[in-house]
Formats: sequence, structure tokens, C-alpha cells
Amino acid sequence: MKEAIHIRVSHTVLLWARESMAITRNKAVESTGISASRLESLENGTKQPSLEELKAMSHTYKRTIATLLLQSPPQEKPLPKDRRTVNSKDIGKFHEKTILAVRKARALVNSLLELKSEEGISVKQFQYKANLEDSASNIAATLRKEWTLNEISILKNSGNVE
Repeated sequence: MKEAIHIRVSHTVLLWARESMAITRNKAVESTGISASRLESLENGTKQPSLEELKAMSHTYKRTIATLLLQSPPQEKPLPKDRRTVNSKDIGKFHEKTILAVRKARALVNSLLELKSEEGISVKQFQYKANLEDSASNIAATLRKEWTLNEISILKNSGNVE
């Protein structure tokens, strides 16, 4: 039987990768096939993972193997605030698909900003702020005016724009 090659990794990165997907250790054990004691040893740095274990973690945590090989966890913006209004025991706990959608949206925004920068196109920052006490219709009117959306709807209604 061939002996597994173990790869030196930062245990803090392995822990970060699991926690950044809001995966419990028990769920990680189920999904990766790595035993609970082995996973604990990997995450506390007393053992190093094999390539097969890294592949399993990469798949479960939705991170590249290259990311798992970083020396320290990368800095990421925290997830947005939970805006649900229903009292729920799950407020603040996001589903895996939501976390991945946020990651993808942020990557797309970064790509757009990079492309605009390369083309010399200025990016206007959103400066408007509102409070819960503000009138939604007034806010909408202000934004439509600022973004010249009123002219578009007038043209649409006149039949000049499709």
C-alpha cells in the first residue's frame, strides 16, 4: 500500500476555510470523509493533511487547493448584515448557496471595477444615505432623478424607446 504524502499547510487556513462557509466540524466530517479526530488534529496544527484530504476539504469548503495552501487566511469582507424581519433562530446564519452568491457577486464587482479602471472609465461611488424613517417614495424619486431614470420612463411611455 502506497504511503500518503502529507503537505505542510497552515492550520489557521484550514479552520478559516471551513468556518467561512459556515460548516460545522460534524458537517465537514460527513462531507469530507475525514474522521472527527483527524480533522481536529488538522485544524489545530498537530497533523498535516494528505493531498486526498486537501482535495476533499477543497471540494467541501468551495475553495481552491491553492487557497488552502496560503500561509495565512486571506482578508475578506464580512457577510452583509442579515435583513430578515421575521424573528428567527437562524438570523445571521447564511446558507452555503447564499455565501457562494455573495462571493461570486463580489468577484464580479471587482472584475468590473478592474475593467473600468483599465479602460479609464470613472466609477461613481454611491453616496446616498437613508434612514428607516425616510419616505420610500421620496428616496425613490431622488434616486430616479440622480440616475436620470425619469427621462427613460418618459421615453418608454412615449414609444420612442423599446
